[in-house]
Amino acid sequence: MSQENVEIVGRAYAALNRGDVDGALMHVHPDAEFDWSESRAAEGGMVEGIIGREQFRKGARELLEVWDEARWGTEEVIEVSADQVLAVNAVRFRGRDGIELGDRGAELWTFDGGKAVLVKFFPSKERALEAAGF
Repeated sequence: MSQENVEIVGRAYAALNRGDVDGALMHVHPDAEFDWSESRAAEGGMVEGIIGREQFRKGARELLEVWDEARWGTEEVIEVSADQVLAVNAVRFRGRDGIELGDRGAELWTFDGGKAVLVKFFPSKERALEAAGF
């Protein structure tokens, strides 16, 4: 199942890059949590703390409407365990006026029965691996 989970994570980011939020959430459990409590953003960025799948869907759609371009450049997708996948990303947003913002981070995806049940943001790959017990 772990290689399948790696592929699911890759497809989720590809869907986000197409603006397909529903496609990105296809393999996310309805009761999944998105934890951005370690976000460095001044006000927590798009999401703050722990939210559910529907809140994430709404926030992601709003984010994609605000920016002219939003890209998640997945640098690495690592199988951490049979039920966890780590994605290291560089994100870039470009506004309609040409202003660009970017950042790097990592998300640790936890799966149960082929569905993501937790996606937790970390400011670095090292911090995510530490949280996963490595």
